[in-house]
Amino acid sequence: MEENLQQAESLDPRIEDLVKRIKEFKQLNGEQLRLEEVLRKKQETLKIFLLQCEGKESEAQRELFEEEYKKATEFLEAASEQHQQLQCKRQRLMAEMGNMDMHFFSEIHIAPEEGTSKEEARCLSQSTQELPLGPQETKSASPRAGHMSS
Repeated sequence: MEENLQQAESLDPRIEDLVKRIKEFKQLNGEQLRLEEVLRKKQETLKIFLLQCEGKESEAQRELFEEEYKKATEFLEAASEQHQQLQCKRQRLMAEMGNMDMHFFSEIHIAPEEGTSKEEARCLSQSTQELPLGPQETKSASPRAGHMSS
C-alpha cells in the first residue's frame, strides 16, 4: 500500500500539471474562438465596405457617363441647329442668286446692228435669257420662277 501511496503522491504533481495544462488549453481555445469570431465580424464588415465602395464607384461611373452623354447631346443639338441655319442661308443665297440672274438678263438690251431687224434682236434677247445660269442651278427646278429646291 505504501507503494501505491508513493505512486499516488508521484502522480499528484503530474496530474496537477496536466490539469493546469488542460486549463491553459481551454483558455487558449476560448481565446482562439473569440479571435475567430472577431475575425469573422471584421471580414463581414470588410465585405460590406467593399460592396459600398463598388456601389459608390458604379455610381460615380454612371454619373460620369450621364455627364458625357449630356455633353454629347448638347453638341449634337447645337450642330443640328447650325446645320439648319446653314441650310436656310444656302436656300436664301440660292434664291438671291436666281433673282440676280433674272434681273441681270432682264436688263440686257441687245442693240440691233446695222441690217438686223427688230425681230432678230428680240429672238437673240430671248435666247440669252434661256441660257443655263450655272452648275449650281442645274439641280433647281426653276430659278426664274422664284423658288429653289434643295
